[in-house]
Amino acid sequence: MQYASKALGVARVTLFQTRYSNLIDYVNDGSGYFIAQNVGRAKVQGIEGSWQGHIGRTDVRAGLTFQNPVDETGDQDLVRRARRFASFSAHRASEAFRGQRVDRQR
Repeated sequence: MQYASKALGVARVTLFQTRYSNLIDYVNDGSGYFIAQNVGRAKVQGIEGSWQGHIGRTDVRAGLTFQNPVDETGDQDLVRRARRFASFSAHRASEAFRGQRVDRQR
């Protein structure tokens, strides 16, 4: 689902589900080494929300994801898969870098 307006920017909410068969995962063998292991079936379900817009002259983006990564073969969580994560960025261009000529007198 998406909502967009000049005043508020663009807001999105996405539900997702991804299924894997023969997923290659890596498990710690106890001595600090990781060994490839086949996961017969896995599923990741979740929800993701994001927003992008402007605050003054600054472009701002933010995102948040909640997910449930599951090894369906053993009915347990997939290792090293974040259950939630977020991102944020802000960008502001300087007038000197927008392609405008800046003359300096000596």
